[in-house]
Amino acid sequence: MAELDATAVSIEKILAACTAGDTARVRDLLDAGAPASAQEESTGESALMRAAAAGSAEIVALLLERGAPWNALDRKGRCAGEFAVDAQSQECVDLLVNAGVRAQLLFGILDGGASTEDRSSEEYLATTASFKDADTLVDDNGDAVMMEWETPLMAAHADVCVGAFPHDACGHLKDRNDLRVLNVGHGLGIVDGFLRNYASRIAAHCVIEPHPDVLKRVDSQTEKWAGVTFRRETWQESLRDEKFGPFDAIFFDTYAERYEDMRQFFRALPRILAKGGVFSFFNGLAPFNPFFHGVACEFVKCELDSIGLDCDFVPLQVDQSAHDDKTWDGVRRRYWRFDAYHLPLASHKTT
Repeated sequence: MAELDATAVSIEKILAACTAGDTARVRDLLDAGAPASAQEESTGESALMRAAAAGSAEIVALLLERGAPWNALDRKGRCAGEFAVDAQSQECVDLLVNAGVRAQLLFGILDGGASTEDRSSEEYLATTASFKDADTLVDDNGDAVMMEWETPLMAAHADVCVGAFPHDACGHLKDRNDLRVLNVGHGLGIVDGFLRNYASRIAAHCVIEPHPDVLKRVDSQTEKWAGVTFRRETWQESLRDEKFGPFDAIFFDTYAERYEDMRQFFRALPRILAKGGVFSFFNGLAPFNPFFHGVACEFVKCELDSIGLDCDFVPLQVDQSAHDDKTWDGVRRRYWRFDAYHLPLASHKTT
């Protein structure tokens, strides 16, 4: 009992020292055995959160060095990074983002929080998918595969593919009328519909879609998709084709896959993305915590950098109606909660 009381006292002391921004006191308490991972029982606020809220970069760095988890959550589901953002401490934010990226590189944490699906791609493809009111595609669990609220985002992704999006990475494509475009994952067909608006400039429009129920809908709309090549297989199967590619623009938006699957696709980009080409994907990484989402974006930058691609993330405003409860009626789980969407834009590094 005495040992438990001593631990409780040391936790209380280090939390108070972090709140006060007293670096020397925090160091002394850690040296005396106080846990860097200390959290207040009722609120769940950690020593790291208190230090971040105080804007004390020195204490944040010290706690991280001593093993404080960068991604611990309080009872409200908030992490230290969010406390740092609220405190407007860019130095603390940078320390926590860097800690998160290092953790991803070492342990692959992202795969545990990157997906809202709880099944494998193989399971999804073997079950029924259905179109709800023509504007929502759901799996047999009632989880949304794709929804109409994504339409403005898909329009932006389509613009990226043809150089109509205002960014240097893709702007050089706008004068081309021989574009080869690949979309991985047809779903409701939103992005492919926008790409059809640029049909006169697209020489080859290829879609990979493996789900039989989605393909049935495609087959019922033959006139709409005239001129589009559908590969009725998984992207993994397409990549086994040595003659597959290259493409001037690639958009990736699959379902029931985890980050490790997308990483596998990344590794194919040096082969299938043409020089001067642009790559983007639906950015639903870590979709329930804005700070974790930011860490995921930084991690993707590192990943793509390692294979010779530069990547930028362009913030776009998400329609507030996408947050309305009515939007999610009939859908088992929400898969988006942010006001901003960070559109990824990657291209080969220039030498």
